[in-house]
Amino acid sequence: MVLKSACKEFSGYCPHLDGDNRIRAEYTEVPMCGTLTTNYKCTGFECIYGSSGECKFNRECPLYKIAIVFKP
Repeated sequence: MVLKSACKEFSGYCPHLDGDNRIRAEYTEVPMCGTLTTNYKCTGFECIYGSSGECKFNRECPLYKIAIVFKP
C-alpha cells in the first residue's frame, strides 16, 4: 500500500527570532480502519533555524504545534 503525503506552510510568531517566521510541515496519510475518510499525521517540519541546529525549541516550536492541529 502506498501512503499519500502532503505539505503545508505555516507562518507566525517565532520566539527564536522574536518575530515572524515560516515553517513547512510534512504530513503522511494514516489509514483508519472502518472509515472512508483520509486522515493525516504531521510527521515533521522544516525551518531554516531548526534544521541548522540554531533553534532550541524544536518540537516545542509554536508554529509546529499549530501544524499538528491544522491538517491538509
